[in-house]
Amino acid sequence: MKVLDASARLAVEGVDRPKFYVRGRFKMDYAQNLADIARDAMANADKSLDMSRWPFNDPKKPILVRRVVLEKKDAKTGKVTTEQKSTALDGNHRIEAARILKLTHVPAARIIECSDKEAALAQLSANVEQGLFLDRASRNAFIKAMLEDKELRVTQKEVAAITHLSTASINRILKDKQGARSASSKKMAKGAKKSKKGARVQQTFSTRTWFAELVSIAGDFDKHSAALISASKGKTFKVSEAFRDFAGEIKGAE
Repeated sequence: MKVLDASARLAVEGVDRPKFYVRGRFKMDYAQNLADIARDAMANADKSLDMSRWPFNDPKKPILVRRVVLEKKDAKTGKVTTEQKSTALDGNHRIEAARILKLTHVPAARIIECSDKEAALAQLSANVEQGLFLDRASRNAFIKAMLEDKELRVTQKEVAAITHLSTASINRILKDKQGARSASSKKMAKGAKKSKKGARVQQTFSTRTWFAELVSIAGDFDKHSAALISASKGKTFKVSEAFRDFAGEIKGAE
């Protein structure tokens, strides 16, 4: 994957949606909602739209556009011409919001050059990181279509690394059996639940012991308790006296 421009001024017309669309189907009401947000954020006193105030210029969530140069050869003359094609891997609703507002360009888009496989994986990664899947069904449909496309040659290992799904879960997606459990799996889960029942009944709970155990898992009690006290003294937000006392007790329990 090669980055052609990390912060491009993108012309919204001529940008297509990708072959595999992660969200399953485009949601025009969502694009309209973004347009309303943008209109309010960008309006000047004279109600004109100021692109310097476009509200979606997040460097962590750029509009991600793949640029491909296609060659065409004239059958009669043999002359070769090139055509540039742009596909939005992430940010289709933001681009549509710009179209609704009749904007010709949006700022700060990231333009990349990549293979079909890299484009599909980048699209999946962007939506997983941002939590933008509409539901499990749309996610599974995308994964299934991507893995079954022989030209992409995407592996289950690559999908697992991005989605944090196990190979067993991915196999169930491919077989349209997501959520199904084998008889042996159910039996093992039932046995484990039964063996731990007594321990759960005898276990006592307090806020302090729960938090201490949680922090011990993280491996650094002092760091986390100090962070709590530091946060309680911050000026950017209010922390209740009860929470401040709680943080002090944790610090004193080391």
